[in-house]
Amino acid sequence: MDTILIEEKAAGAGNGVGGVIVFLGFSLALAGLQLLHYIVNTYALIFDESWRAFTTPGEPGYDPNWKLVVGIELLMCLTLVPLLTAVLVSFARRRKTFIRLAILWLIVVFLVSIVDNNLLALIPALQSDGTLNESALHALRTGFAALVWIPYLMFSKRVKQIFVS
Repeated sequence: MDTILIEEKAAGAGNGVGGVIVFLGFSLALAGLQLLHYIVNTYALIFDESWRAFTTPGEPGYDPNWKLVVGIELLMCLTLVPLLTAVLVSFARRRKTFIRLAILWLIVVFLVSIVDNNLLALIPALQSDGTLNESALHALRTGFAALVWIPYLMFSKRVKQIFVS
């Protein structure tokens, strides 16, 4: 009878969210906060006085690509919100769909960061102030994260035990 009790405890021990999975969940939640922060700041920029300086011909900060770049960036971020929401909900409910959604999230964020970097390259002022370098570094970080997390999500036995339903 003691043997059965020990085996039941050992079988149930792998179903808890812990270790690296907690770090992944925390990272996803933090990504959501960063995404919302970016959206709020972009809306604030559009309705700020500096927006006129960026988009009015003859002004010192004018570049014809500002509207295009900021518009596409905002659209990409607004598109990421529902995807990240689905990822976080499936994580919280321990759904099997979490694995596929998280992999999709990692790939999409990497692709978006590449597109964003290429868009920022259209504005010469961003090349000289270091923004383009930061964007390229962000693309490298998201690519590295995808290279680490995707195999882990695909092949980890612990992940498969946690996200079963």
